[in-house]
Amino acid sequence: MKDLPGVDVLFVNHAAQMGGAELSLLDHARHLGNSCSVLLFTDGPFLKELRQSGVNVSILGGAARVVALARTTGMLRGLRTAGTIATTAVAIARRMRSAKITYANSQKAAVLTALAALVARRPMVWHLHDIMTAPDFSAANRRVVIALTNRAAQLVIANSEATAAAYRAVGGRCPVTVIPNGIDPAPFEHVSRQDARASVAAEFGLSAAPVYGVFGRICGWKGQAVAITALAKSAEAHLLVVGGPLFGEEAQDATLRDLAARLGIADRVHFCGFRQDIARLMSAMDVVLHCSTEPEPFGRVIVEGMMAGVPVIATHGGGASEIIAGSGAGLLIAPGDPQALAEAIGSVMRDPALRADMAARGRAHARRDYALASVQRRVDVALAPWTSAHPIMAGHAAG
Repeated sequence: MKDLPGVDVLFVNHAAQMGGAELSLLDHARHLGNSCSVLLFTDGPFLKELRQSGVNVSILGGAARVVALARTTGMLRGLRTAGTIATTAVAIARRMRSAKITYANSQKAAVLTALAALVARRPMVWHLHDIMTAPDFSAANRRVVIALTNRAAQLVIANSEATAAAYRAVGGRCPVTVIPNGIDPAPFEHVSRQDARASVAAEFGLSAAPVYGVFGRICGWKGQAVAITALAKSAEAHLLVVGGPLFGEEAQDATLRDLAARLGIADRVHFCGFRQDIARLMSAMDVVLHCSTEPEPFGRVIVEGMMAGVPVIATHGGGASEIIAGSGAGLLIAPGDPQALAEAIGSVMRDPALRADMAARGRAHARRDYALASVQRRVDVALAPWTSAHPIMAGHAAG
């Protein structure tokens, strides 16, 4: 394993699949260019994307065993396998010595990076993309990551106020700065909604009927089942389910297809899998749906829908409420309620003036508060105590 060249920021991410956290990291790595490098635990599509973007990226040998162990036995029991954990942490520690700051981008990465930081006596930042009070985090796993990061992390970057509040609620004591995910508006500016609708209609064999889209990885709490059930209450509309299953959730994809068949609408539900032409697909929609049944840490697809100039209907809770509440840029409904979703869709579709107003407000709101360039500047400022040569910043870092 070759040493990485000296860099300002070493990103550490356990997954090599393309989720929201990975898209956020990809944007920051592209922005930093040669002043950063990325360390992954496994091979996968994310590795390919980073390499195609010219980012210095490598895989930490042996770390995949740690990821697999954590999935099957839980992090606490995984930590008892001291040999594997220690070897991985020491390897990360060696990489950390070539960076001014190490930036853990996932919970599993944070655990191992914190151990490495204690070994190397080097600073780390944890970018928290998860609501730590969510039921899929066991109490044992939370205790481990909070105990280690409380000792090792100099800063936590949270992607929403809800994420920050949940972190503090489970005992997080590190300084926290809230920086939302940024979205590049450029892909949406170069798409004609009329052309996008025509191309998507041709691709999926759609008629002139309304088309709704639910975007995001397929898993139970993302609420694709809610969107499919709501669609059954419409006589003609179509639904695009954009995204694929990750992290061992392939069975959920089959469950959703079975649901569409049982409801008699399989011909109106189009499973698109993972796609990279999100701007085109969103621009073709009449409404973008966000149906998470648990509080969303941020809600990237909500902002993307707004960037596309499409009305957005989302469920209350977490970052979704923060993005939409008070903006007039979308509607919020109760989670897990297909009837409420169907009624909200109906109210939007019956009122062209409302659709136009939501679209205009959403576009302005997204580009003002979530444009990628401004978000990246905020991340740069957060990291400046460790990466800037400015004497005031350097003094703060030393303190």
